[in-house]
Amino acid sequence: MNDNLDELRSMLPEGDLSNYQQVIDNSVIIIVADTSGIIRYANQKFYELSGFTPEEIINTSFDNVLSDFHGQEFRMDLWEKLKKGETWKGEIKNRKKGDGFFWQQVVVHPISKKDTSLHHFVFTGSDITRFKEAVQLKNLFLSNISHELRTPLHTIYSIGNLLSETELNSEQNDYLDNILKATGILVQMVGDLLELNKIEAGQVRLENTIFKPHELLNVLHRMYLPKADEKGLKLFLDFDPSTPEFLWGDPHRLKQIITQLLENAVKYTREGYILLKCKAGEATSGKIKIDFSVEDTGVGIASENLNMIMENLQQGGQLNLRNFGGSGLGLSLVKRLIDLQEGAFHMESAPGQGTRVMFSITYTLAEETPEEKPSAKETPVKLPKCDIKVLIAEDADINQIVLRKHMQKFGFFADFANDGKAALEKLKNESYDIVLMDMQMPVMDGYEAIKTIRSEFSEPLKNIPIISISASVVGQAYQKCLDAGADDYVSKPYDAFELKSKIEEWISKRKPVINTTTMDVNDKHKESLIDLEYLEQLSEGDDDFTISMLSYFIDNTPGVIEEMKKFYKEKEWDSLRNAAHKFKPQLTFMGIKSVFQDVENIEQFAAQRRNTDNIPQLIDKTAEVCMSAITEIKAELQKILDKNA
Repeated sequence: MNDNLDELRSMLPEGDLSNYQQVIDNSVIIIVADTSGIIRYANQKFYELSGFTPEEIINTSFDNVLSDFHGQEFRMDLWEKLKKGETWKGEIKNRKKGDGFFWQQVVVHPISKKDTSLHHFVFTGSDITRFKEAVQLKNLFLSNISHELRTPLHTIYSIGNLLSETELNSEQNDYLDNILKATGILVQMVGDLLELNKIEAGQVRLENTIFKPHELLNVLHRMYLPKADEKGLKLFLDFDPSTPEFLWGDPHRLKQIITQLLENAVKYTREGYILLKCKAGEATSGKIKIDFSVEDTGVGIASENLNMIMENLQQGGQLNLRNFGGSGLGLSLVKRLIDLQEGAFHMESAPGQGTRVMFSITYTLAEETPEEKPSAKETPVKLPKCDIKVLIAEDADINQIVLRKHMQKFGFFADFANDGKAALEKLKNESYDIVLMDMQMPVMDGYEAIKTIRSEFSEPLKNIPIISISASVVGQAYQKCLDAGADDYVSKPYDAFELKSKIEEWISKRKPVINTTTMDVNDKHKESLIDLEYLEQLSEGDDDFTISMLSYFIDNTPGVIEEMKKFYKEKEWDSLRNAAHKFKPQLTFMGIKSVFQDVENIEQFAAQRRNTDNIPQLIDKTAEVCMSAITEIKAELQKILDKNA
């Protein structure tokens, strides 16, 4: 130890450490390494935690102390930054003697000589192993609680949607609409909470891919235009033309940030406008800082509350915005995502004057432009229909009811097993085309059941397509299901159309293509209700725009139909005229020509208060055609999603 202290004294000219040895040995972890990364000194605290002796550590590379958790890229980045004379801060997972490890929160300071050349590096750190273990336990807790939350939310949402397709009076429709809205809010809150947890646990990895910022912001602008229009708001996009066409970065996280900010702006703005703005800075050394902002004329926030919000965000806390009508999780998530990209965040607001949220992220300039994606006009090959027999392993009675109803709507035959063991018995005795496997069940869970099918069953049964269904979204839930042997994964609350598409996709991969002569004659000659040629021309190959328009029609149309029925029953003629008028452009975008004149007549009859007895029949016809058209639209939507997957 004394030799080590002598080494340290030689490095620190004024380093008479004898009076401070006890402090140095028993406070924080200290390691001193030379510019080659060779350890020249370590204090007693390090030896206590690691289990190594000075003879095993001194004059060895610091890389030997790092655990295999840190790859070559991490090590190279660390030393590259230090050799530039920059201070490094972060978490390091160190090896213990034997098989163990311990976590450190570390600050590394480069120390220079009088001539400014680097002399050595000083690592100071604190033991955060217990904290990391607590985080791991919290992750496990959130994974379990998310399952408990998402499962009933999935049930409420699914049954609510099934209920919306039945005959309801206006009061019942209002109740149901509020139930679905509340469920949507809860689903969003759970999603935000889990995303925050993943960031805290270091499970979020940034992408680094080429993207078009102008295209991304245009898509978001068009996506939120209908929402803004519903509230009578103007939504503007101010895009700096000097912004590079292509950038390297994480477009998914940028879209996530702006989506959250636009969602908040629409929610808290009653009248006026919302402005989405992008401004490019000067490019230096292949990098460029892009400034983004979302400004609204909403309710605004008082200065004392704004200061509290900013202070809480800077400290990494989660906000409590109940006084403002929200949970605060979304804004906390925005701040964390910006921090993850080493960006800057700022807010300005005043009561009655609105809010402006600003953030900046530095991106790398793209020297080459990527190859363009195929045009949206390319038509995927259609697969002929076939009978599908589905085995569903699900222990919850209410989920069985929902799944049975969905399978009936899809035209599939469904058989149920209450646990994994029962599913195995059914597979041995019956013939099925595909299995839907819930992953958390009594007696035998989905993981064990899938592994048994893959390892103990004989061909061809052992290769039957299996789609896992799980409410757990924390960590590696998706990968865990695939590792067990599942072919695909659907998270709860699932989208019924997504589930149907995945079933058909895996069936088509397994079953031979059926001769088209066996298909129903009516199916072969059935005329399509939609014509998307105009929408394709309007999108100019922009799949995201097409997706947003198709999704809007799918989500919005049932509500429009119910509104028209309600307005007719209550003889609110102006409201009915307005609803029909606003619905016509949607029919034009989807190319649904067969009821366009009917909706035109509804508008005219309501405006002129004549022939009003004919309106119910016209609404019913419009509803029937549009609901059938939605089935076709969903199929077109899935083709685009599959193409871009």
